[in-house]
Amino acid sequence: MKISLEKEGLFSIDVGIGIATGVAIAGNIGTQEQMNYTVIGEPVNLAQRLESITSPGEIIVSGVTADLALNQGIKGLQFKSMGNISIKGVSKSVSPMKVIYK
Repeated sequence: MKISLEKEGLFSIDVGIGIATGVAIAGNIGTQEQMNYTVIGEPVNLAQRLESITSPGEIIVSGVTADLALNQGIKGLQFKSMGNISIKGVSKSVSPMKVIYK
């Protein structure tokens, strides 16, 4: 699904999105001089790795995320398996799914 901003006189932005589900920690991390709000954990790393293999306009989700979405009965949402792949920084094999729009 590509949204064209050019029709409104704006420049287009082509992005890919990676989504993973799991337990993460959110909060302020740093020193008093340099404090940043951030989120850390394996699903955060996995989402970033999934995003890195997307093409513009594509959404790739983890298998866990796809299962949760399907169990919610969201209409018009389908997934296409990408098979099992190894992802740097993730200890187990991952089965990402491409989101198919209907």
